[in-house]
Amino acid sequence: MKSEKKIGLVLAGFIISLIFSSEIMAQDKLYYMGGYLSYSMESIDSDAISNEFLQPVNVDFSSSLGIQARGGMEIKEFLFGEAMIEYLSPFEDSSDNKTAEVSVINAGVNCKAILTFWNRLEPYATAGLGLMYAKKDISFQDQSSSDTNFGMNARLGAGLNILLSPELFLGFETAYVMGVGGTSYVKYINLSLGMCYRF
Repeated sequence: MKSEKKIGLVLAGFIISLIFSSEIMAQDKLYYMGGYLSYSMESIDSDAISNEFLQPVNVDFSSSLGIQARGGMEIKEFLFGEAMIEYLSPFEDSSDNKTAEVSVINAGVNCKAILTFWNRLEPYATAGLGLMYAKKDISFQDQSSSDTNFGMNARLGAGLNILLSPELFLGFETAYVMGVGGTSYVKYINLSLGMCYRF
């Protein structure tokens, strides 16, 4: 327990010293690309899923882990355009002799506005639109069905970049994502952490 506290204090000290050390500017770095890991807390329309069963049931989905690939470019100072592909492991409920899964893949374009630049910190706001693929897999009492849906997605969030060097930065982001059209039953809050390379 003491060793875990020491490790935590060392990491916290490292991050604080990194933030308050000499300023690093990402000058002349117009593009970036990188990868993120994500944790998504579902807000799926349970009624839309429970209606797939032969009789009314309660559906309570688990959260999901995912990966994201991102690439972006500077449009003008403090404004970036970003392309993103996201895969989420299935939101799942396996209880009471039933199984319900919702799998999601997103591809979209985001606009990121850097709010300010302070030392190594870049807080930003982001909004985006894209395409969403969602698949529902349902099984209950030896009966099963599968349904695939396509639609749009909308993303609204905020994040923070921590510059490690003029080329590398850590990214933290939280966003609310909702499906539109055929995927309107899919909604979730996404927390992501990753690293990008600027060039």
